[in-house]
Amino acid sequence: QCLSVLKGHTSEVWSLVWSVDNRRALSGSSDCTFRLWDVERATCIRVFTGHTRDVFGLALSADQCIALSGSYDKTLRLWDVETGRCLRVLEGHTGEVYSVALSLDQRHALSGSWDRTVRLWDVETGRCLRVLEGHRGRVKTVAWSADGRRALSGDEQGGIRVWDLSKFVTAARAPKAPVSTESAAKSMAEALKAVISPEGMVPEAS
Repeated sequence: QCLSVLKGHTSEVWSLVWSVDNRRALSGSSDCTFRLWDVERATCIRVFTGHTRDVFGLALSADQCIALSGSYDKTLRLWDVETGRCLRVLEGHTGEVYSVALSLDQRHALSGSWDRTVRLWDVETGRCLRVLEGHRGRVKTVAWSADGRRALSGDEQGGIRVWDLSKFVTAARAPKAPVSTESAAKSMAEALKAVISPEGMVPEAS
């Protein structure tokens, strides 16, 4: 049984993400936008613009304050969900970004790209902490473990890799307030004001 039809995108829809309370959803499209939906009312709450190519990867924080998008324009963007403002542009991939994921505590992000790498990002500073190499095909999916210490990535050739990230991240903790509020969004936005450089990587430990 189809409960409703969400209309608004003008091209293919590539990605969908539910909020943890199942009341909202995100959708990413070839129209270079992604949208925030009120699922119960079948209405579009907000359209996020800024990417110049298809939006393939999406992630939504547990408190619904922060969204992360990955695009064919080879960038990731971090967004304030309540205002629709872009807080960060994460640059470094040399190929299309196909998949993104936020850690449970919202402090770190993962991205998988057609450049055959996975990148680990610090959300607050926007720095790339690590470039994970080894895939023989384009990376199409990434995922965090519940404790935020390990990651999974999968490529177009059927390869799945398990990564130990415990040297670069601390154990993840879920946000205390799982419900989105304007004040929570503003607090996160304030913490994300620093400007990043595209080359902001931490060198590999010897």
